[in-house]
Amino acid sequence: MHTRLRTMDSWKSSLVVRLGSQQPSRRRWWFLGEPTYRNPSPLAGFTLIELLVVIAIIGLLMALLLPAIQRVRMAANAVRSRNHLRQLAIAMHNHHDNLGTLPGASGPAKPDGTDFGFSALAQILPYVEQENLQRLIDLTQPLYLGAGPKRVLNPVHQPAAATVVPLFLNPQDGQKPIFMNYFNAQTAGTNYAVNTGTGLGSFVDIRYPTDGVFWNGSQVRLTDLFDGSSNTLLMAEILMGPDHDASGPLPQSAGPPRWSANRSAGRTVVHNPPGGVNPPLNDADCQSATSYRGARGAGWIYPDLSSTGFNAYLPPNSPRPDCFAHGSGWYAARSPYPAGVHCSFGDGSVRLVRNTIHLQVWRALATRAGGEPISSAFE
Repeated sequence: MHTRLRTMDSWKSSLVVRLGSQQPSRRRWWFLGEPTYRNPSPLAGFTLIELLVVIAIIGLLMALLLPAIQRVRMAANAVRSRNHLRQLAIAMHNHHDNLGTLPGASGPAKPDGTDFGFSALAQILPYVEQENLQRLIDLTQPLYLGAGPKRVLNPVHQPAAATVVPLFLNPQDGQKPIFMNYFNAQTAGTNYAVNTGTGLGSFVDIRYPTDGVFWNGSQVRLTDLFDGSSNTLLMAEILMGPDHDASGPLPQSAGPPRWSANRSAGRTVVHNPPGGVNPPLNDADCQSATSYRGARGAGWIYPDLSSTGFNAYLPPNSPRPDCFAHGSGWYAARSPYPAGVHCSFGDGSVRLVRNTIHLQVWRALATRAGGEPISSAFE
């Protein structure tokens, strides 16, 4: 009996030793007096249905978050665009303080009444920390060679004209800033234009004085803004064109149209004041156009109305395209923001002018001395 107990004790001791030597991943189980082993179950994975559910949830979250991200980005870009306009307005004031007048739509002015032919943006380069770029512009050389639709950029100005100036661009536009297909040159575009007036009647041609603040060779002083500097438009946003022409129906695009209806055919330029074309432009002809130009904002260096000017004939972000004949016409203020267009005023302030503004009020803001009463609630 004692021998049997010792044998049992020794067997238990050896069993403890064997159990202690087993791998941690295996456990000994006793069932009906016999030892058995059981491996732990492997790591569980996703089933196909669970994986599809997870993907669907992620897709739903992205669909909810993406519009919010886009709205935040648009709001940030709108702030940047307002800051650009504010800096440009300050530069206009600095030009006025140093030279006694605002720059002309084309200038600088010469003593004989003509001008050197560079845009208002080109004239304020020294006041936006672009002195080196301004030195590339040789004022003793004409901007264009030739005349009319066959004119081309003077090659001596190509290095300056092709330089992208971030301050002249709206970060929300999304259009490529370099134009390749106009004036036989590569030029850097712009999203900001100067106020050339209402575009009504004889004020459609900026070769001659308009009812706005800028025209070719103009030398308007801030004291000439008889309607009040806070009630007179200085600059506004524009959308750059697609850099190519089109024919047929108006090409469709997201947002306001970027094309300009070309109604030059059958019209001649009037070379005497107040200028314009003969026969004059009319709304019916513009809306039935089948030829379109994509050169809006094509170069910050160009003084053309299509590149660096706007008028108030059309409301902000008008669904109708711009319309022109031989360089004069109706070019609207437009922006990539659905609510309206950011504008700077004569006092240096920057405000959002909504698309819903009454057209008569919008045109009143474009005149420098129209004497119109302006509501303070135009935003």
